[in-house]
Amino acid sequence: MPASNAAWPRWPQLIPLAQLVAVVLGVFAIIWNQQQTTDSLRTELNTEVGGLRADITRVETELRAEIIRVETGLRTEFSNEIGELRVLVAENGERLARIEGFLGIGIPDSAKEQARAAPGDDLSPGG
Repeated sequence: MPASNAAWPRWPQLIPLAQLVAVVLGVFAIIWNQQQTTDSLRTELNTEVGGLRADITRVETELRAEIIRVETGLRTEFSNEIGELRVLVAENGERLARIEGFLGIGIPDSAKEQARAAPGDDLSPGG
């Protein structure tokens, strides 16, 4: 009998071992592929997150600038309106003084000045 015939009975024992090695290699290949996919997705996600952070920072800066611009405009507008209101109040005060003077019901200017005298001044008739 040739030597190859003597080794032939061992082949059936090697088939399950070869199948086990194939399964183990297949599992390792799947794990390696999943790890590569996970790493790729992680890198892509980090890139996207970095881009989003940059966009958020840019939008935040633009919004802050817009808020400051609007606030400055409103302050200027309110200041102008307050100035106009002060002028109108002064004009109304002058009109009221003229009307009171015409009707004789207002407090004369000298009486106003006496009423504003210093706290220690004696404003009594004999004093």
